[in-house]
Amino acid sequence: MSYVHRIITAFGGIRAMARRLGRPSSTVSGWSARGSIPDSEKAVILSVAQRDGMGLVAEDFFPFEMMPPEEDAA
Repeated sequence: MSYVHRIITAFGGIRAMARRLGRPSSTVSGWSARGSIPDSEKAVILSVAQRDGMGLVAEDFFPFEMMPPEEDAA
């Protein structure tokens, strides 16, 4: 499951997320279809998610492939 689908699922689906964000469902559906959320939207989405107690954190908004590798704790 992609990071976008995990976020949308946390909101309760496309329509629920769109409603909470005050965006058209087609906008959220487009994010789902593309598999990415525009950077300009991520802070707003995170703020709403945290306000509503959804348990999302900033790291949830970045695909694993884009995360820098962890350094060895030797």
